[in-house]
Amino acid sequence: MRHYRIIYSSVALAVLILNAAFSWSAYAAEIKATNKVVTIQGDIEIGDRDKLLSVLQKNPTVKTVILSSGGGNLGEATFIADLIIDYDLNTHVIKNCESACSDIQLAGAKRTMELGSRIGYHQPTWEVEELREAYEENPKEWNNNHFEFALWVDQVAMNTTFANLQYLLERDVNPLFAIKTLQAQSDDMWYPRRKELLKANVLTE
Repeated sequence: MRHYRIIYSSVALAVLILNAAFSWSAYAAEIKATNKVVTIQGDIEIGDRDKLLSVLQKNPTVKTVILSSGGGNLGEATFIADLIIDYDLNTHVIKNCESACSDIQLAGAKRTMELGSRIGYHQPTWEVEELREAYEENPKEWNNNHFEFALWVDQVAMNTTFANLQYLLERDVNPLFAIKTLQAQSDDMWYPRRKELLKANVLTE
């Protein structure tokens, strides 16, 4: 289990902010097992890791997780990825696997993708309302100083970027490709072609 993915000075508030969903699909995740396959389809939300664990415990023959998701909760995606690594499962993408889903995809021991499907990357985002709530809930945390809060946000962003890049390298992804995953703005998406995904070891076959 990885423990370096969340590195903050104020853990509770950082989790509140970074766990905010940034989704590109319009429905909650459905997690179900059929024979040796588990399918995760839809937005990743808090509690999905526990759902997946329950499914895996009831279906010990599962070998592959099929992914079709526009992303969602970054923190929950991290927990799901750790679970897939722990169970030594494979991942297979159908249709789209975007944003936080790409973290889950990389957790696979073997990583494949259906023809015509795509994996999408972009920079992590901060939701304005979540930032406002985080500050207003406990302004004394930053001495009632917006500039101290801004400094903390900057530190969390840098730590998060470092942790994400470290994770990609841990999964044997090409370092240059790992950097390129951050090129698209938070309101955009980068979809590398299959050839590049194979060359970078995002897809293993």
